[in-house]
Amino acid sequence: TFLYLVETINRSIGFDPKLKLFVGVLDIFGFECFKFNSFEQLCINFTNERLQQFFNTFVFKQEEALYKKEGIPWDPLDFPDNQDAVDLIQQKPSGIFAMLDEECLVVGGSDLGFVNKLKKQHQGNRRFDIIKQKQNWFIVNHFAGPVQYCVDQFLDKNKDQLSIDCVQVMQSSTNSFVQARFEDYNKKFGEGEGKKKKPVTLSSEFKEQLSELMQTVDKTDPH
Repeated sequence: TFLYLVETINRSIGFDPKLKLFVGVLDIFGFECFKFNSFEQLCINFTNERLQQFFNTFVFKQEEALYKKEGIPWDPLDFPDNQDAVDLIQQKPSGIFAMLDEECLVVGGSDLGFVNKLKKQHQGNRRFDIIKQKQNWFIVNHFAGPVQYCVDQFLDKNKDQLSIDCVQVMQSSTNSFVQARFEDYNKKFGEGEGKKKKPVTLSSEFKEQLSELMQTVDKTDPH
């Protein structure tokens, strides 16, 4: 429904998807670090890691050009890099999102089982830490600083699927608008007849959309 709203709004303002020349404002909503941080905060903070990486590269190129212009010795090793933080979250098959997706497919998979696998996989990683007094928490040492995450409901939030009964009711609706919103649900989320495909998780969809955004941003001339 949200995508439908976006498409409708774009059509109403005359947006042309084939247009190559545009001016955009990239709104960075900032790292989030509360007393209780969950799956939502991890997604937001991962977005900011990617945007921070883009910003670092942009500033790096500017600084490099300035140093060369002034004839000042330049050591690129002095420049901050958060690639390891990005890899910790998105890398396959050992990144946090990939391991979360895998745990969602395991029969009897659990939040605690997920976090225990994370601790075993990333032991010794400078970007990852644990809280001994809190078995269901882990820490990501982001570029902006450490954030503690509680894994309770991580699996449920990542699956983000409606009950099949609810979907079928919507698909059988006499309202064509409601019916249209759910006509592709089976294909997307791996339900229905025939060979059952791997279901789309929230984290995998989020990563895909973020990658598309970064591909667009990489083609721009930032100011």
